[in-house]
Amino acid sequence: MSSRDRNPPTGRPLPLGPRQSPTAGRWPEDHLIGVGVEQIAEGKTAYYTYNDLASVEKLVTEHHGDLAGVIVSPFRHDAGFDQEMVDPAFAQGLRRICDENDAMLILDEVRTGFRMSFGGSWQQYGVRPDLSSWSKAIGNGYPVAAVLGAEVLREAAGSFFVTGTFWFLAVPMVAALASIALLEEHDGVTHMFARGNQLVSGLREQAASYSLPVNITGPLTMPYLSFADETDHQFMLAWTAECAARGVSVHPKHNWFMSTALSEADVASVLVATDAAFGEVAKRYSLAEQ
Repeated sequence: MSSRDRNPPTGRPLPLGPRQSPTAGRWPEDHLIGVGVEQIAEGKTAYYTYNDLASVEKLVTEHHGDLAGVIVSPFRHDAGFDQEMVDPAFAQGLRRICDENDAMLILDEVRTGFRMSFGGSWQQYGVRPDLSSWSKAIGNGYPVAAVLGAEVLREAAGSFFVTGTFWFLAVPMVAALASIALLEEHDGVTHMFARGNQLVSGLREQAASYSLPVNITGPLTMPYLSFADETDHQFMLAWTAECAARGVSVHPKHNWFMSTALSEADVASVLVATDAAFGEVAKRYSLAEQ
């Protein structure tokens, strides 16, 4: 995914990253390696508020001349919290800010790659990153990941060395090529959206039938369900346990992933289990309100 021609990296010290929820873990200090890692390790990362372009512009002004890049996810998906879709104006605004400051726009596609659009999650907004990280869907279970970038960044990317245990295995690379080809050939994104819509619509109807207040957030291909106003996840944990008892595994604190392997009949079978699970939780919910 090459971007427009840009000036080469300037060696500026400051990356910007999204401020996460308190329990979401440390980011990006634990995950970034390479040129500039010493600044990140020293805590020299400034944090903005997701979907708040003014908070980004404020940091750019405060650190004038030091901006190296802006790191962002296609939508906010902190574990254990309702997901937040990106405002298209925010995505487009980040592209503008990076262009105006000769900085890199870096999109984390590890979870979202090939799940929102085949050409990148922000393709629908007309936004192309300078760097993007990919994994999960590209290997269909094999240990493989990739970093895509603008041609102008190739020399900088080759200026340092990083290695890993599985980096030179041929099978995961072949699997990735096959997975991507099949996703394109069979329009996998459209399929996943259709099955996601079937699942989410069914869950909403079921929860409403039991008068259970739930939130279902995120894209249809990566939904997350939570019980409204719950902070300890007890009802969510109970619901997922009831689902598991009926042969359906759903995560209580993490978004779920639709797959091209799921058929309409598969999702209908899942909804049978989730309906029964809602019925059991409704009994506990009613007792909790008394």
